[in-house]
Amino acid sequence: MMYKRAFFIYITSFLLALLSTLFILRQTLLSSGLIFVRDSYPSLLGYISPLVSSGEINILFLMDNPDFPISIFQLFPQIYDKLNYAYPIFLGYLSAFFATRYILNSKYKDIIAFLTAFLYVVSPTFMYFTYWSNYVTFVALYPILLVGLSYVSKLSTLKGAILLSFLLTLTTTDPRGFVFSFLTLFLYVIYQLVRRNFRYIKLAFFSLPLYVVENIRTFYALFVQQHVYTSIGNSISVVQLWLNYNTFSFADNLRGIGLFVPLVNFYAGNYFFSYLFSFFLPVFVILGVVFYAERVIKTDVIFYFSLYIFLVIFLSSSITIFNHTFTLNFIYYLNDWLKQTPFFPYMWIILPTYLSEMIPAPLFLTFAFIGDQIILTRREIPRLIGIMFVILVIIAQLVFSYPSYATGNYYGNYVPTPIPKNLVEVAEYLHGAKVAVYGGPIYYNGKWYSAEGFAGIPNAVFLPFYNTTSLGEILQYYGVEYVVANKNISYFLAQKDLKLVANFSGIYIFKNLDYRANFTSQGVYILVGPVTDLNEDVAVVPPYIYVPPQYLAGVICGGEIYLKADVFHNYSVKIPAQRLPYPTNFSCTIYVNSGAQAILSSFPGISLIQVGSPASEYISTSPGCYAVVLTYVAYPKGGVIEISNGTASLTVNTQNVSMEVITTYLGKIYTTGKLKLIHPDSRITYLVSLELIPYSLFIKNVILHPKNVTVTVYPVEGDVIPSIGYNIIIGKVYPPPNYDLTPVLIINVIAVVLLLLEYKYSIISRKVKRRML
Repeated sequence: MMYKRAFFIYITSFLLALLSTLFILRQTLLSSGLIFVRDSYPSLLGYISPLVSSGEINILFLMDNPDFPISIFQLFPQIYDKLNYAYPIFLGYLSAFFATRYILNSKYKDIIAFLTAFLYVVSPTFMYFTYWSNYVTFVALYPILLVGLSYVSKLSTLKGAILLSFLLTLTTTDPRGFVFSFLTLFLYVIYQLVRRNFRYIKLAFFSLPLYVVENIRTFYALFVQQHVYTSIGNSISVVQLWLNYNTFSFADNLRGIGLFVPLVNFYAGNYFFSYLFSFFLPVFVILGVVFYAERVIKTDVIFYFSLYIFLVIFLSSSITIFNHTFTLNFIYYLNDWLKQTPFFPYMWIILPTYLSEMIPAPLFLTFAFIGDQIILTRREIPRLIGIMFVILVIIAQLVFSYPSYATGNYYGNYVPTPIPKNLVEVAEYLHGAKVAVYGGPIYYNGKWYSAEGFAGIPNAVFLPFYNTTSLGEILQYYGVEYVVANKNISYFLAQKDLKLVANFSGIYIFKNLDYRANFTSQGVYILVGPVTDLNEDVAVVPPYIYVPPQYLAGVICGGEIYLKADVFHNYSVKIPAQRLPYPTNFSCTIYVNSGAQAILSSFPGISLIQVGSPASEYISTSPGCYAVVLTYVAYPKGGVIEISNGTASLTVNTQNVSMEVITTYLGKIYTTGKLKLIHPDSRITYLVSLELIPYSLFIKNVILHPKNVTVTVYPVEGDVIPSIGYNIIIGKVYPPPNYDLTPVLIINVIAVVLLLLEYKYSIISRKVKRRML
């Protein structure tokens, strides 16, 4: 009878997980096409991710353990693309269900687990993490890891260590999952030490070598290519450092939305109620823990709740109590220390702000436990009152999460873009070569298709094109081998270094005759605007990319201000508003709209600060006289930016007919220690950087003595200056060798199989001993 009930529970949970996934993404899953959203650009072509490409090991493919079951579907782009969104929801439901069921005691625990699992996967935080398929499975499987930490302590040391190592392996997605899994284990070991469970240290210690053996392919890859990943990581850390300071208020993190608060959709027409209802769940959990403190403290739920509260406080920028706002920003101390240490190149792996991935699971597990305790209450009236509160919280959470499941395509965010056949043929023809795209809506077989589909061409970038007859010569410095276009074709036909090689029903392919794989250059030039031609062997970067002064050779098609902006880059101001939400403040979390997408695709690698409503922020600086240099994106809908010291102001209008990145000198300004950055209108404006250069330095002549750099399209060892298309290398180029991973993969498979057999044998032997007794 017990086995029949267990089988029924398993089947029911799998069916409900499947039905919930179909319900949440019904429109997305049943519509043809690929989903182009934020920084996700699925390929038009089906292929299995290569383990090694151009000497570089595909570390993400090797690390994403839970995603292996769907990897084979890469051969079918539209199926695989949709699975990337459906699969984590399915896993998240099962993970939350079984984790919740494990910690409950009442006879209604299955019902509570089903409800908790659904609330978990439709919560705004969980849904927004599905944007990034390579680590959303960490969020999905985190509930199982949390309860698994407790479950393994009830097993023998060997069996517990094996199972714990598998749980850690399961939540090893990208490096962030790897780091956060071990952070969780570390915190749980401390928790067990407080409880004087010293045996757990032994169990955790034994699990670590087993984990390494189970993931030997990953650690081998990290070891043999440590220099490559250090170079890549250093570049990413520079670009993404702002994200490590992108914290939000205590109230936002309390609800679990933290990092994604600017993007959360509240149900239209009911903003007040859905906003208010978003607090019901966390407030209920906190009050419930206080009320049932005696019961909570006897279980691991106290660990889940403590982890939740710790993360909320650690990740919060401020807390408001009785109209008084207190600054927190504890994570800043960690960031400020890390960026001064040898760990800086690895901050892209750690990304402390992404600790918010760990918040939803402990919150929902604690909620389920409190609900279960209410049902276990013996006195009838308090139990009925408690159940009414639980129902109210569930309804409130469903209202708050309504946009996640209302439309079946995540409130219009996961809408597949139909792909015409000729665009797929273009992608097949190019064989993955680096491509610059200049495209508009596609007309094919009597139908119009979105130009967004061009983003699915492998290695495609949308670059601004120049008014020149030597376009190929310029594009070679972006690593571009082909140009794909379906508009303004006469312009491309007039290019002397582009050759028309194919035409697929109105989509033209031009080969760049000037393309080369690598070259050397005397320093790096900043390429500001349209040029007619370039000298051979000139390394160039866009105007928004910082070049260290010792490698800076000059500026092409731009004034001296661009040089000074780079030379005095250390005087860039850290705008404290970067952590605050758009549109009411300056923000580094970009609100996704057509303008933002055009900017991000036209200027790959650009870091933006966005503001869309009247806003102001104070900037602290040393007293003195400064030259104010502002870099911004000029485009047709731009607004005004103002710098004020309280008595005098400097302003610039970022509105412009064409879209370009502009660095401009606003003038000099005196300050006693504080300046005010102001956006006075409601036009969406994009800033790149703000420099306050001491005026005495600014008026001096800049003398350059550039050092040689090597430019290559291949991954290399050594320090790299960020660029587009090419890696600009400081020093000699050492292309990484192509590694044969077959031996490590065989060892990996053997190790996993042996551990599984050992785990199974220990279970069987234990049952035999029980029967003998």
